[in-house]
Amino acid sequence: MQSKKYLQAIGKRVSYYFAVREKIIKYIQREKIHDQKLQVNLVVIGAVWAADQINDSLNEDTLLSVFGLESDNDAQSMKVFELDSNHKELTLMEILDITVESYPC
Repeated sequence: MQSKKYLQAIGKRVSYYFAVREKIIKYIQREKIHDQKLQVNLVVIGAVWAADQINDSLNEDTLLSVFGLESDNDAQSMKVFELDSNHKELTLMEILDITVESYPC
């Protein structure tokens, strides 16, 4: 019974991350963002925001596997990403807007 609850919790977490990922992709398309580095920045900050919303710790492995990004490093890092305390109260759209506005052109 424990393993069933564990698998359900994982499924719920992954479903949440995929829903957030879809919102980020729609944002990128709606705003017609073509710069690939900015697209990656948006996905990463959105993933960090999503993890914070569900009190999850987001490491590079989860970021790469769930959000479909590729790493430049051959060895997987166990770095944990955390949302800045000044951004914890923001919505996903607000944090994406801030990321775009602060991106160097």
